[in-house]
Amino acid sequence: MVLPALNTSAAWVAIVLAAGYGTRFEAGLESKPELRDLLGTPKGLLPCGQVPLLDHWLYKFRTEAQDLVGNVVVVTNECFKGQFRQWARKRGIPGENVLGDGTYTNAGRLGAVKDLELVVREKEKLLQNKKVIIMASDLLFYEDFNLRSFLESTAMRGTGACLFYNITDKELSKRGIVEVNEDGKVVSFLEKPSSAWSTSSRKACPPLYAMKNNSDLLSLLQRFLYQNDKATDKEATDAPGKFWSWLVEQEDVSIYSEEVNGRFDVGDVEDYLETKAYFDGKVNATMSQQLFMKDDSDERLSLEWKLMAILSTVFVGAMSIRTFLQRDTRTDADAETLTL
Repeated sequence: MVLPALNTSAAWVAIVLAAGYGTRFEAGLESKPELRDLLGTPKGLLPCGQVPLLDHWLYKFRTEAQDLVGNVVVVTNECFKGQFRQWARKRGIPGENVLGDGTYTNAGRLGAVKDLELVVREKEKLLQNKKVIIMASDLLFYEDFNLRSFLESTAMRGTGACLFYNITDKELSKRGIVEVNEDGKVVSFLEKPSSAWSTSSRKACPPLYAMKNNSDLLSLLQRFLYQNDKATDKEATDAPGKFWSWLVEQEDVSIYSEEVNGRFDVGDVEDYLETKAYFDGKVNATMSQQLFMKDDSDERLSLEWKLMAILSTVFVGAMSIRTFLQRDTRTDADAETLTL
């Protein structure tokens, strides 16, 4: 069977944050010869259960929440934009719903919060009067997570909503941690606390958030970015958890939470292999072929786009080296002139 078309009149729009360069993941591939064909593939399109990772979400949007979630918008970097547009085209998502953020290198990345603000601003008309789901492209959950329940219940209680799952002390410094009261309201959000003494909570918040009013989201994002405009640390606006941490502290905002059993994400190669092993056992190839359209041109185009992504990165790196050498040569020439 073929998935039903996107219900663009639905109340919710999904925004996928996919502008990261996956530098840690790419570096890990170099030591795994059997996985090197994945070089240049964005994490959201890595094969997982015989389909690209994001197809698992698209399946949820078009089945479990088909009357709730309509449009899907992806923001990515310029190196990966072609691959995401190809993926979108084959799944009935308009190409213009894939936005490039104008960056070509990890060093020049905007960061997740600025990428989110870019989408909300650029797609203001599409998002008008809509509710918004915001999610990282490399995120998946266990079967206990019910998207419909989350959107119809928890997400409607306040300004926005998030999820949490319980972790150990060992993971504390790697996750965003929420403190939740008896009513399920988030009273504090700590992004990767450095000490186990920072909080007694062990509730980790994965990068999936819901906002009930898109106009609220744009104004809140712009307030946050204005207040962090002079921050010298890119981390201040890089992780979405930084915005969420700030959001919880605002008097005019209320965030509620819902518990899940856990999450999968692709930080490095080992994370990917764990995620892939789990979902390879859940989705078989026959089901994949029935649910997601695929043809030979897809594989050919995918290789072309991956090659372009790799060449773009190499080209930008080469230009940076050339600029450095030219500057160094000019410095030597100036020194010789002064000596004379």
